[in-house]
Amino acid sequence: MSKIDEVWILFDVASTIKRQLLTGLLQFTTYQWLKNPMKYNYKLLLINTESTKNINNIPNICLIETSKRYDPKFIETSIEESQPTDSPTANFEALNIAIDYLKRCQDNKSILTRQIIYFTSLEHRNSNTNDLLIDKIIKRINKYQIYLYFIGPEVDLPYPITHPEMIYECMADLMIDESKENLMIASKIVKGTNYSVMCRVEIGTPHLLLSFKLSQGTKPWNEPLSFGENFQVPVKSFKIIRKDLNIKIVREKTTKKIRVLADNLDEIVAEEDLVKGRVLAGRFLQIDPAQFRPDTKKCLDVLGFVKKESIPPTLLAGEDVYRVLPYDDKEEWFQFFTYLIKELDKSEKYGIVKRVYAATNKPRYYALIPDIYNTPKCFIMIALPYRHEYVPFKCKIPEVPVKEAPENQKDEISDYLNSLTVDNENSNCKFTTLAPVMKLAEDQRRIVDEILKNCIGEEFFKFENFDLNFSEKNEFIENLNLMWDTN
Repeated sequence: MSKIDEVWILFDVASTIKRQLLTGLLQFTTYQWLKNPMKYNYKLLLINTESTKNINNIPNICLIETSKRYDPKFIETSIEESQPTDSPTANFEALNIAIDYLKRCQDNKSILTRQIIYFTSLEHRNSNTNDLLIDKIIKRINKYQIYLYFIGPEVDLPYPITHPEMIYECMADLMIDESKENLMIASKIVKGTNYSVMCRVEIGTPHLLLSFKLSQGTKPWNEPLSFGENFQVPVKSFKIIRKDLNIKIVREKTTKKIRVLADNLDEIVAEEDLVKGRVLAGRFLQIDPAQFRPDTKKCLDVLGFVKKESIPPTLLAGEDVYRVLPYDDKEEWFQFFTYLIKELDKSEKYGIVKRVYAATNKPRYYALIPDIYNTPKCFIMIALPYRHEYVPFKCKIPEVPVKEAPENQKDEISDYLNSLTVDNENSNCKFTTLAPVMKLAEDQRRIVDEILKNCIGEEFFKFENFDLNFSEKNEFIENLNLMWDTN
């Protein structure tokens, strides 16, 4: 059964940054729809609107009936034409309503995650919300394991997020103006629930919305790890990187090939009658691809162990990367697997394994790298290139080594590196708020923006999360030519 996310989007039509919130909403939903149209399953509630339509009949909260076919123009029109009002209760009552809707699918086994995405700035309205309602919302979000996102509030991250796991501690230390009641209430909800975030629009859309959620992931590959013919350890392998998830632009193909006999151009050859081959010495040599399939069996075989310096980092940059975990928690296997990882880490060695995904597949070879910091401890398995895939570099090696810089210039280098360290409070990188593994690629953003431009007929905001302008004053760069003789 295909897994999907059940997502309710709440949108505050009375926000002072309504257009910016709308842009973020459309960028995120358009990307999700393009990535997998069959799994697009989003519902929309408008908050602080004069219209009322919802399961609990709470005023100023309106359910928008969207068609199964994604239509960004309809979403934009529904929000723009909605008449805003300043409701004293709708801001957080809307969360309770969204939870009621999500509760309906509690027993649906095809639901991967339940999410509430709230586009709101919460910046100026005082709410008549009582503590009992907030406590109830917190308990229900935890009970149904709902992912909650407040996208739009003017809150500052206390430090750069360089890894998804840092989001939890970062949310606990959010920098919030305590004079703004609604922000304080939202902060209480975020800190009291298990899977909640609050951030500005440019950080949240689409970055945190994509990186802070339960991923369906890939199905495990359950081939045991073999040591020779008589000893196997049950393991399961999960692929870590998937490059095929990007939106791709495919050129429309209208060319139709018609093949005819060489000695009779009027006789068309059917596709199933075509044969593969090569012309060799004037003669046609028929080739059957089945002849060249390797005679291999499915396996994950340990061939041996090498010192880690035997495999330079340049060979460990492959996209074919897996995490190898113990198959079950049987004590004897788990103990052996864990001890093997510890011993390899202690001795600074890597394993070399041969992997054949299925019978007659081409074998691939991998480095098996111990990871003692994961819970539970595991191996990271990275594909190694064949010789014909590896391109050696060519460069002129200087005969005379570059002389070492004086101590005072070493200090300048050290200061420069410190100025680029993202977790340094005096760093020039203070705007580098998200790690690359949490960001959507720029080419994907451009595709989404162009599609929205064509659908809606106007330019959308472009958010830039990097503001690394070091050119104003940088003594290190200015003095580079003084450090070494470049002649």
